[in-house]
Amino acid sequence: MDEWNKRLENELPEKLRDTISLEDRIRIGVQLRLSYLEPVLHKWPEAMYIGLDPRNIATTVQKLWRAVDIIWHSCGDRSFDTSYYTRRVILFKIYVSTELYMLTDKSEGHRETWSFLRRRIEDTINIGQYVSGALLLGDTVWNAALNLMTVVRGFPSSVDNPISQYKETLDKMMRRETRREDPTNTEWKR
Repeated sequence: MDEWNKRLENELPEKLRDTISLEDRIRIGVQLRLSYLEPVLHKWPEAMYIGLDPRNIATTVQKLWRAVDIIWHSCGDRSFDTSYYTRRVILFKIYVSTELYMLTDKSEGHRETWSFLRRRIEDTINIGQYVSGALLLGDTVWNAALNLMTVVRGFPSSVDNPISQYKETLDKMMRRETRREDPTNTEWKR
């Protein structure tokens, strides 16, 4: 696995050179790493069993975490806050589930595995969009309720909207993270 991670670290930046979307960059990274299993795929279930032995599990997780970290780093992620862990945990789950799917895939060129991988990435993105939509809906409901209370009971219209406050906090965090990830911004260099 160490050799595969070294190969991934060396080969992935070249493969991502002309790829723009983050989804495609992640997909290419996972596909490349899984392609290294090809020569040993017929014996991989045994290797997984050994890797999941309690004496080996920590090393197995460490090596898979390293692969996920290489993929994110090659995709341009330079975060060092909680999003660092969140992104890697999500990709770790996608990677492991795709690897397990690959073991049962008998399609030509693992076509079904790559479709499965695409769906997992899309599902993850859709969940993020769902959360954003829920915040927008919550904000709208809060404002409508406040307007109704103002009209009906003379409720003060200057009550703070907790959902808007939460969104503002998230926006500030995202702006700070964007500045950190900007390679021209020397203010946030480690």
